[in-house]
Amino acid sequence: MADPATTPAARAASGAWSKLTENPLLTILGTATVGLLLLMLARTESRIDRLEDRMEAGFAAIDTRFEKVDAEFDKVYVKIDEVDARLTARIDEVDRKLTARIDEVDRKLTALIAELDRKLTALIAEVDRKLTALIAALNVTDEIEAALDGRLLEPAAATGPSSAAGDVGDVGDVEAPGEVGAVG
Repeated sequence: MADPATTPAARAASGAWSKLTENPLLTILGTATVGLLLLMLARTESRIDRLEDRMEAGFAAIDTRFEKVDAEFDKVYVKIDEVDARLTARIDEVDRKLTARIDEVDRKLTALIAELDRKLTALIAEVDRKLTALIAALNVTDEIEAALDGRLLEPAAATGPSSAAGDVGDVGDVEAPGEVGAVG
């Protein structure tokens, strides 16, 4: 391996140093240049440090604002929970009242339907009894028998409450057998 002092790069470096040491102006200018570079780097580092400080202060301010916003959101969430609890209680109360009212109406309707069914059954029995009596009364009349036999009675020969041939007459005028007066 070659000696590092004998390589062309080493000789060039030693030649540059020898020129600087021989010429004091170049030494002063070189030193000033290096000093300015160091000063510039120090100022840049100082600027970077100030920028970092400002950024940290800005981030701290943003964090503070986020904490305030989070606190406001927490208050809003608490209010939402309170409103939700009030609405849930109110809905439960309305549901309870509505259920009780529906049960009461259902009970009343059931009783009313039972009463109407009882009355309707009684009315149907009464109408059935009256129709049976009417049919029995009509079956004994001469006009119905003649109509069933296919012959019509003459108006003069008609017996019963009817005055026209083939006219059965008013149902209210029909008397049931064994009854005196109109049916109904």
